[in-house]
Amino acid sequence: MFGLIVGLSFDLNIFMQGLIGARWLSYPMDFLLTLAWGIAFVCCLIGYNSGVLRGEYLLLCGGGIVIYLITLHRLLKPFFTLLLKPVEKLRRFLSKKLKKRKKSLKKVLHFGK
Repeated sequence: MFGLIVGLSFDLNIFMQGLIGARWLSYPMDFLLTLAWGIAFVCCLIGYNSGVLRGEYLLLCGGGIVIYLITLHRLLKPFFTLLLKPVEKLRRFLSKKLKKRKKSLKKVLHFGK
């Protein structure tokens, strides 16, 4: 179950990176997500296993993540990319409008000098 949650948060992270569109932001987001996964994993282990850490739980969670990436990730990836296309078009449209406004504002400001 934990592997499924980690996989879904991985897909949502990729979707958010696509929405933001900043490539430089991908490393910090991945680092924070991995840190959150690690903390959640350790908290679940300590909370539900009477404080005993066992390697089999780590292997089971890792296996859950791999199974998710092999099955559901392949099904959800086209859905997320389909969702990103209209957002990408809207962002390009708004950036073009902003550039035009910026040029016209520069012309007005330099006209008085």
